This record gives sequence, structure tokens and C-alpha cells, in this order.
Amino acid sequence: MDEQKQSASVVTKFLFPTLFAMGVIGLIFLSVHRRTDPVHTPLEMAGWSPTPPTIQKDVKAARLKYAINDSADIRARFILDFQERYRSNGLAVAVRFGPKGKVRLLCGATLARWQMARIAITLHDELQSLFGHSGDIDIYVTYIVKQVQHIGVARELTPGKPLSINFDREIREEQRYNF
Repeated sequence: MDEQKQSASVVTKFLFPTLFAMGVIGLIFLSVHRRTDPVHTPLEMAGWSPTPPTIQKDVKAARLKYAINDSADIRARFILDFQERYRSNGLAVAVRFGPKGKVRLLCGATLARWQMARIAITLHDELQSLFGHSGDIDIYVTYIVKQVQHIGVARELTPGKPLSINFDREIREEQRYNF
């Protein structure tokens, strides 16, 4: 009987407090190390600076100040401002212009698809108003170790209508038939 009391005493004295302490430490660890990336709403993103009118003003000022009409320099000014809007708010975004009017939107792998789509729509609208560009925007995801991966396309099917944005499977199917 004494041995049972001693074993019960050990359980109540050491095991229960140890399990309780481990549970408290686990909860503290989870609360400190939970995901802290903010989820930005489209309404928030629309108010970030530099705003589209500010970018338009910067591009026009660059044209006048440097008396340039070289589209590469003007596009570079646009790219810097556009990227700054998202990078200053913690989103990894880059824009590249390619040959024949191709535009590539490169997004960090941590961005949600809806964020990528929202950024692609904003990019399309601003390119349309500044440069008259109405071509496709190829969407890529970037990784630190891996090469960029083409994951989607934003396409204006009918002028003046909303963009069609296709991700993943639709792209693979399209690439299979377009050699």
C-alpha cells in the first residue's frame, strides 16, 4: 500500500506539473511563432503609394525633364515605382518587359493567387493608361533556390471587358496545343 501511495505521490508531484509546464511552453511557442504575414485586402492595396496618379506624374516628369522619349527609360521609371508600391509593403513583386511587348509579372512564392491576380489587374490597367499596352501579362512565381516558374496569364479577351486570368492547369493545357 505504501508503494502505491509513493507512486501516486510521484505522479502528482512531478508528472502533472511537468506536463502542465510543457503545455504552457508549447502555447507560448505557438503564439510567438505563428504566421505573422499580414493579409492585405484589395482595398488596402489600392491605397498604397506610389499611387497610379503619382506614377503617371513621375513618368511624365521624366519625359519632360530628360527630354527622352526612349521607351526603355520611361518603362524603367514605371517599373521602379510600381515595384516600390508592393515591396514597401512586404510583397515580393517584379515587372519585366520583354521583346515584342511581352510583359512578365514575377511574384514571390509566398503570395496568394488572388494577390497575384489583383496585382496583374492593376499592372494591366496602369500599362494601358500610360503606354496603351493591351497585351498579355505572363505571371511567374519566383523561388530563392529554384528557377522562376510560369504559372498563369492575364489576358484581355475582349477590349474594354475584364481580364481573364488563368492559373496552372489551364496554362498547361494551352501550352500543350500551342506549339
